[in-house]
Amino acid sequence: MDLNTYLKLLNLLDSESQKIMLELQAMFSAAGLAVRGRGTHTDGIIVKGNLTVLHSSDVPSHSLFTPGKKYDVIFRHANIVGGAKDDALINGRGSAIRIGNIGDDLSKPRLLDLVLNTGEVFGLPTARLYHQFFGSDFHQKSDMLASGSLRRYAVEAALRNPDSFTELYYHTQLCYEWVDSKKKSRYARFRLLNPNQSTEGGLLDDNVEIGPRLVLPRKRGDTREKNYLRNEFRQRLADGNIVEYVLQAQFRSIEDVAVDCSNPWDPNTYPWLDIAAIVLNQDESENDYYQEIAYNPGNTHYDLKLPDSYSVDDFASLGVSGALVHYFGSIVRAERTQYLYGSKDDLPGKPDYFPLPVTEIPSKRFLFLLEKYNFLTDNSYPSDGEHDKIEALVSAMPTTALDLAVGSTDPTDIPDSYFLERRLNGYNPG
Repeated sequence: MDLNTYLKLLNLLDSESQKIMLELQAMFSAAGLAVRGRGTHTDGIIVKGNLTVLHSSDVPSHSLFTPGKKYDVIFRHANIVGGAKDDALINGRGSAIRIGNIGDDLSKPRLLDLVLNTGEVFGLPTARLYHQFFGSDFHQKSDMLASGSLRRYAVEAALRNPDSFTELYYHTQLCYEWVDSKKKSRYARFRLLNPNQSTEGGLLDDNVEIGPRLVLPRKRGDTREKNYLRNEFRQRLADGNIVEYVLQAQFRSIEDVAVDCSNPWDPNTYPWLDIAAIVLNQDESENDYYQEIAYNPGNTHYDLKLPDSYSVDDFASLGVSGALVHYFGSIVRAERTQYLYGSKDDLPGKPDYFPLPVTEIPSKRFLFLLEKYNFLTDNSYPSDGEHDKIEALVSAMPTTALDLAVGSTDPTDIPDSYFLERRLNGYNPG
C-alpha cells in the first residue's frame, strides 16, 4: 500500500468519517510509540517459507491462486495486545503472511498481505464503533458490551491460552472481493490452521468472566516463561522440523450483510475450502532486515481487494480503517528513531531491546500495585473503577512510561536519563 492508495481510500470517505479515521490513526500510532513498536502485535517471531496453491474444483479460479503455483512467504506470529510481552497472559494471538514471487524482497509489500487473528469474527462491525471503543474507559466499554454494540461472543472467542501458536485457528475476519478469471466477483474470508490439528486448542473454560477486557492475567501457578510461545516455535525450527499450515477460504455472493465482520458465515452454507499449503522452515527473528516489515490488510492483489467504504458507519469501514491505521503506523514506526530537529543520521535510535538505565527501575508505587493485585500470578481483578488504570499500565506500557504514570508527579523526581532515553527513541523530549 502506497501513499496514493492511502489517499484514495481516505478521499472516498465523507468529511466526518475522514476525521474519525485520522483520530484512529493517531490513537494507534500513539500506542505504538508507547510500546516502542507496533501498536498491536508488538512482540513476535518471524519465519520464512513457501506457499503452494492447492488443486480444488470448488475454489473459483483466480489469477493469484492458480493451482500448483508456488510463492515465497514471510510469516509472523505475535500476541495481539500491544506491549503485552508475557506469552502466558490470556491474550488474543495473531499471524500475518506476506506473499511474493520466488526470489522477491519480502521486506517490502509484494503480491498480498493477510493479517489474521484468533476468533472467527471481530467484536465491532464498523469503524465508528471501533473508534468509540478505543477511546472509552472500562465502564463505557462495559456499556457497549451490554448494549450489544460490542459483540460478547467475539471478544470471548479471541482470547486463547495455548501451549503453541500452531494449535490455534487464525481468521482474517474481514472479507475480500475475490475476482475470478471470468471477472465475476464474490466475497471471501480466510483462515489459517495446522492441518494436523483436528480441533482448535487454547480455548478458555466457559466459566471465565471476560467482560470487555482484551487481555487477562496468567493463571495462578502458571510458571511458563514469558516467551514460551516464541521459544517453542523457534525450537521446532532449530530441531530441523518444519511448521505446516493450510490457508482456507469461504465464499459467498456480493451482498452488504456479508461484509459485517462481527457476524460469522455459517460453514454449512459457506464451507471452508483448502486454498494453499504453507511450509515454514527458516527462523528470521534475529534478522534485523525483517524486523520492521509493515504488514497491512490494504496490501492487496488487483483481483483480491477490500471492499470500498464511504462512511465509518458502513460495514466495509472496518477493513479500510485497518488499512489506513497500518499504513500510518508504519510511517510513525519508521520515523520514531529520528532526532527531533534533524535527520536519522544525526542521532541513531536505540533498538527496542536496549536495556534501560539503572536509574529507571519501576517506582515503589508501581511495585505496590503489582503486589496488591498479584498481576503476574493471580486470577483476581481490581474493581471495575480501578481496572483500566491497572490493565493499561501493567499490560501495555513500557517501564519508563509506567514510572512516570504511577510514580511521583514531581518533575524533579524524574531523572535526566528518562528524557534522554525518550529522545533517543523519537519521543517528544517534553
